[in-house]
Amino acid sequence: LNGPVIYGLDLFVSLLVAEGFMSLVAACVPHYIIGIALAAGIFGFHMLCEGFFKVKSEIPDYLKWGYYIAFHSYTFRIFMHNEFNPINNLDCKPFCDGEEVLRFYDTG
Repeated sequence: LNGPVIYGLDLFVSLLVAEGFMSLVAACVPHYIIGIALAAGIFGFHMLCEGFFKVKSEIPDYLKWGYYIAFHSYTFRIFMHNEFNPINNLDCKPFCDGEEVLRFYDTG
């Protein structure tokens, strides 16, 4: 199941979770524009804490909970493992193989 099947399945499940979250927010707020703005802010916070902009070890302690509750974190980890785990040789300066990339992003 490595490769495009895992990628497609992860993307589909992420879409389902995002749509479910938007439905939850839409049910909780009285006006849809407020709901869209609120959900966009929450998704933005989740994206900041997912591990791409700031790796998990560099996120301040008072924001670590954002890493664990964001579904983006788990989606990013699956994408990274799917992309870099099978690579044995990279032609770039800082990384020799896929395992080093995973260790750099704290997903190894």
